[in-house]
Amino acid sequence: MKHISAFQTAELVLIPITFIFSQILIIIFGLSIIGANTWTLMGIPIGIGGVIASIALIVVNINVEINEFRQLEVMFRIVTIMGGVIFILILGLQIIFQTTGILIFSLLSLVISIIGDMMTIQCIYFLQKFVIKQDRSE
Repeated sequence: MKHISAFQTAELVLIPITFIFSQILIIIFGLSIIGANTWTLMGIPIGIGGVIASIALIVVNINVEINEFRQLEVMFRIVTIMGGVIFILILGLQIIFQTTGILIFSLLSLVISIIGDMMTIQCIYFLQKFVIKQDRSE
């Protein structure tokens, strides 16, 4: 187990704060555009995204042991690239099939939720696993 710098610790704290804030903004954005159906069209995909992210991280953490901050960064890059590709595919399908914006908002909020929740949960887990245990041992 390598020592984690203060900057890396700050990253592990700020990433969850940023994604939680972004999900709040998604709900507010949906509320201002969609109105009363926000919880159905935005809240449910965000909740489902949290469940999918939790299950994915359980599988990843069982199969891959993350012992260094560098491994966490690589995982975040992979998740971000995959999410970006899915994001672009959803927008492309919207153009091809000319679907309504409400469906697209729901799908995009699901993708953002999965990416954000995976990073948030993994940051909190990594922070708890390495930084807190490291502080106790020192």
